[in-house]
Amino acid sequence: MDLRVPLAPILSTFGVPATVVRPAPDDAPIATTGVWLSRAAEQFPGGAEIRRAQRDYLMALPVADLPTVPLLTRVAAPDIGGGPVLSWIVDGFDRLDAEFRYVILVPEPALS
Repeated sequence: MDLRVPLAPILSTFGVPATVVRPAPDDAPIATTGVWLSRAAEQFPGGAEIRRAQRDYLMALPVADLPTVPLLTRVAAPDIGGGPVLSWIVDGFDRLDAEFRYVILVPEPALS
């Protein structure tokens, strides 16, 4: 028996619309729902917690929609607080489980 919470209520309650564009050749836009998360502080021996000065943006993306999410993938989604759609770039990976890929996003630099 599977006791996990179904994915649909999580996405409908906490999700934001996201459009994901992976690097070529798999660069067709994919409409999905992402869930913003907070990253835990890194634990070090002795119980010290270290947090970065720069904010990390962590988003969970459904594996069912995105079997792969390489570095430099672009994500268009509203910020954590909602509002306008912003452009993000996958800068790293946090973890992977059966339902989500947890990616670290950074704001995409504005073109001058």
